[in-house]
Amino acid sequence: MPAVKLSPIFNSQIIDGTGAPLVGGQIATYEAGSTNPLATYTTSAGDVAQTNPVIINTLGFVELGQLWLQAGKSYKLVLMDANGVVLKTEDNVSGVNDTTTSTDEWTDSGLAPSYLTASSFSFNGDQTSTFHIGRRVKFQVTAGAVYGRITNSVFAAGVTTVTMQMDGAQALDSGLSIAKPSILRANILSLPERIATATGTDTYSAKVGILRLVIGDQYKIKFPNVNLTNAATLNLDSTGDLAIMTTAGVAVPPGAINGEHELRYNGSNFTLLNPAPRIMLRARHCVNFGPTTNNPAQPDLIPKSQIGRTLAQGVIVNPTNANVLYSLANGFNSDGSPLDINFISTQSFNVTGLTGRTGAGANFTGSISGNTLTVSAVASGTLAIGQSVHGPGVMPNTSITALGTGTGGTGTYTLNRNQNVSSNTMASNCVTNTIYMDVGAKTAGFVAAVDADQNGGTIPVTNNQITFDHQAMVNYIGNGTTASQSNRLPIAVVDCDNGKIIDIRVRAYAGKAINLWTTGLPAAGVACNFVHEMGTANLRVKLVLQALSGDINYLPGMYLDDVAQQNSAPVNYWRERGVSGFIVNSTGGFTAANLIGGGQNNLTAGSWQWRLEVTRGSEWGA
Repeated sequence: MPAVKLSPIFNSQIIDGTGAPLVGGQIATYEAGSTNPLATYTTSAGDVAQTNPVIINTLGFVELGQLWLQAGKSYKLVLMDANGVVLKTEDNVSGVNDTTTSTDEWTDSGLAPSYLTASSFSFNGDQTSTFHIGRRVKFQVTAGAVYGRITNSVFAAGVTTVTMQMDGAQALDSGLSIAKPSILRANILSLPERIATATGTDTYSAKVGILRLVIGDQYKIKFPNVNLTNAATLNLDSTGDLAIMTTAGVAVPPGAINGEHELRYNGSNFTLLNPAPRIMLRARHCVNFGPTTNNPAQPDLIPKSQIGRTLAQGVIVNPTNANVLYSLANGFNSDGSPLDINFISTQSFNVTGLTGRTGAGANFTGSISGNTLTVSAVASGTLAIGQSVHGPGVMPNTSITALGTGTGGTGTYTLNRNQNVSSNTMASNCVTNTIYMDVGAKTAGFVAAVDADQNGGTIPVTNNQITFDHQAMVNYIGNGTTASQSNRLPIAVVDCDNGKIIDIRVRAYAGKAINLWTTGLPAAGVACNFVHEMGTANLRVKLVLQALSGDINYLPGMYLDDVAQQNSAPVNYWRERGVSGFIVNSTGGFTAANLIGGGQNNLTAGSWQWRLEVTRGSEWGA
């Protein structure tokens, strides 16, 4: 005999809609959430089973004794009239004081749903409070239990229509019999969220209401103050100061904590899951040479006009009497603030020093097939690895990387570049130099730089050697621990033959410059300029539009780039040393593909704002 508990319902008098006893009524008993019959009993001993369905007598009571439910089980009880018409369904019913049952995560609404479509159903009356948007629902259909989320709930003409987003390929069908909403509501959250606002700078504290830290737990913390060092810590509810680390397991850099962040406790510290992005704009090329005050102000890189001059320490490169801006480096102080090394001089630029590798060099007759140089005759000198090769049809920056059958004279040599050159007189240079200058003494704390190398203080390189050419470039950046250090700036790689310059290469670093937003769209015939100081090497200029209000189905905040003008003409840009821009043609206006449908439509000027973005990749240029 099973242990039983008294049913909390249907043990008192049961009446019909007129208030009279429900004579001949029936109670069908099933397992909760199903149509599987489940027995009930007439006594507290659980020794006599009720009929199924249970019959209601002329007085409106259960005909055979009382209604007792099996302990540890949940029931679905369906009340019907004498003709079997369902009057009410109660699901997830367990016996009184039955501590062996567990609460289901789905609640019984007591309502009978009506099937409409594979993703919608309805109830009589206004049920929008219970079946509200976002709430999860469990259904019983022909295929069994299916689940979904409410996307719309509308009451009209006495009927509540509910639209669902069903899970995966699940669907409602004509066998829909039960719709059970989740215990948790979507519009009023009952789960505590671990959200707090921190105080402090670098050493942060916050309270989210925890007693202890649990591995894997995540917290959403708002940090009003940006971290200035890489030693940031967080103390949650007095659990102790713990380091804030990146997902790579290292301390977060200055500026990584700024605003709202998610952190996960990993057993020993906090992992910052969404660090603040750090974008360095205007990472400028090594050095601007030339005037900055003339009109137009277009500082130049080391020009090819120097070819043929004698290269020596102290030589004047690109002489001028106007002010010259040397844009040396962009970096950060230890507190995360930006630090640029700029040097303005009214004098010409002078080479501070030279480093180079020497060799005898050679004049020879040779041909090139692929990356193989074949030397048929040597007039003078010796070929060697590292020498640059010059001659009619030879690609710039061609150099010897390995010996083949040749060991300095006739034979084959491996080159760094594939090409085909017929037999002709060629030469290999004897010296490749690096021009550098020392400038910009900085105290400890200058922790990172673009374009600059540490010179003063402790240098981890023998004899201040700098490798800086198109084959290999190694920069040694100061670690900010020396009391005082100067910065060595490699300027250019220069190939010489017999003391004369035969080629010059300078480094143009990758960079990006973005100007401010301008409300509206550029007007016809008006020049739109952006002074970016980026140089011209490998520049890409792009017009970017952002929607301020809805236009051709673009929502506020959406971006467009590389749009066409209304006559379908592309936007033509110009690129100069320090400034780029464009002019809209006389037709004016812009057009773009409608976000819905794809047809071309004119943009409404008042719905957009625009800006220019200029980017440059890393490359060597003359």
